[in-house]
Amino acid sequence: LLFGELTGTLRTAVMVYLACITLMCVSAAIRIRDGLTSDRLMVLTGAILFVLSDSLIAITRFFDPGLPFARFFIMLLYIAGQFLIISGRMKHHRRSFQQSRSCQVKMAPSDQATRRGDLTFSLSKARSTTSAIFFT
Repeated sequence: LLFGELTGTLRTAVMVYLACITLMCVSAAIRIRDGLTSDRLMVLTGAILFVLSDSLIAITRFFDPGLPFARFFIMLLYIAGQFLIISGRMKHHRRSFQQSRSCQVKMAPSDQATRRGDLTFSLSKARSTTSAIFFT
């Protein structure tokens, strides 16, 4: 239906754009398979709202230009979609950062003493080597 009115370069551009936003929405949906978390759900919802916004643009452009309040709903869906995508990604990165900071390796007391001894030995050796280089 939509491609009947499009020709040449515009048709190719619309097809590429449709492929991109479809890929965005599908990739957000695939991430849900890794586990349903609030950040992934926010990104998926934002992607769907973004697709709905673009669909409304296509409807008003090619089928019904006089659709009441179309511009308002286009912007509402677009802003809400972008907000949810960005908020979901920020929430994900914040959670990943907190998890990576909480995963610190704990050494047994005997290992800590050995490590401290090695470090002390290494530092004293480095000082004596540096002294030997500069003062000979």
